[in-house]
Amino acid sequence: KFELRCEPHSTVLSLKALLAPLVSGGAEPAAMRLLAKGKEAADDATVAALGMAPAGGRLMLLFKRRHHAEREGEALVQDGVARLAELRERVSKLTLRLRKRLLDAAEAQVQLGALEEELNAISLDLKNAAPNETSDAAAVRRERLAECARVGDELSAARKEHAEALLGAQLGR
Repeated sequence: KFELRCEPHSTVLSLKALLAPLVSGGAEPAAMRLLAKGKEAADDATVAALGMAPAGGRLMLLFKRRHHAEREGEALVQDGVARLAELRERVSKLTLRLRKRLLDAAEAQVQLGALEEELNAISLDLKNAAPNETSDAAAVRRERLAECARVGDELSAARKEHAEALLGAQLGR
């Protein structure tokens, strides 16, 4: 519940602007709907026109469709960025260990498989994220999905290189 004090000539849009910093996640006024007496109040309607002056009244705050899904999508993208950066570092370290032949075949396969599973999970989360397509998060999402593909290629190359090294060792090369 929020209590706002305003002038009778204040518009619904100005009330939304007052509410924006109070709402968790800082919703934009355009994403808000204010209901007065069960009906959506137009942005240009005044408090007096809604019958709330001088005694006051109650408004119900709702959010427009997809608002929450877009906020959750933005959060998933940010989480995916962090997870992907950490995964990329682990892939680099594993690739180096494979080149130096510091792992036996079974351990290498297990670690490669675990990294591939984690990459698939990150990629799926990014694909399912639903940020507003015009937002910065959507652009970041597209970039990170492309990066997921590149990391997948690195993992495939590491797996191939490791298999060739094992085969070479078995053939005595």
